[in-house]
Amino acid sequence: MSDDELDGLFSLSYNIGSTLFKNRTIPYLVKLYNGTGTIEDVLNHMYGDQDSRPNLVKGIAKRRQYEKDLFAKGYNQRINKNKNKPRYSVYQ
Repeated sequence: MSDDELDGLFSLSYNIGSTLFKNRTIPYLVKLYNGTGTIEDVLNHMYGDQDSRPNLVKGIAKRRQYEKDLFAKGYNQRINKNKNKPRYSVYQ
């Protein structure tokens, strides 16, 4: 994993909690890196239980988008260096 990928995931884990991160996001990360999942699956599962609270939505939405962008940026850069793997255009 690249530094940007790790930074995005560490931020998400810190903000939503390790248990939720382990149960919600890790299974899709494993599939992605085993070649059976997609980056879209991972990005769709990068959220916390409190993300829809009306008084927190704007700030949390910005934070989640930053975490997703950072992860996707690092993933895309790493994939583009290795031409043997498929190229994904999400968040380029």
